[in-house]
Amino acid sequence: MPDQPFSAVATTTAVTVTINGPQSGLQWIVWQLSVETIPFRPGAVAVVKRNGRLVTSTVNGGRSAAQGPPALRISSSDVLTIDWTAVHVGDEAVCTLYYEETQWDQYGSTFGLV
Repeated sequence: MPDQPFSAVATTTAVTVTINGPQSGLQWIVWQLSVETIPFRPGAVAVVKRNGRLVTSTVNGGRSAAQGPPALRISSSDVLTIDWTAVHVGDEAVCTLYYEETQWDQYGSTFGLV
């Protein structure tokens, strides 16, 4: 199962990481995503959305994780956004996905897939 970090540096007290889905014909089955800030900000909050709809949010965007089941199926047309608030200018916001990559018509290990 590969893992892939995505990050952005805050230019204000909020920052967004945008994750575009895989190339056409593939899908990611995301089993876990973790969020963190560098440096650690205990008051930070992270909100995760897929195509503008809420997936999950954290009480502590400075260091937290969401894991399945259910897993998330991410296609080439999907966009994940993670919005952090209560960060400082220059902080790095990181989201790491732990996932399987398969052909769109395959199911991977399927446990808890939605």
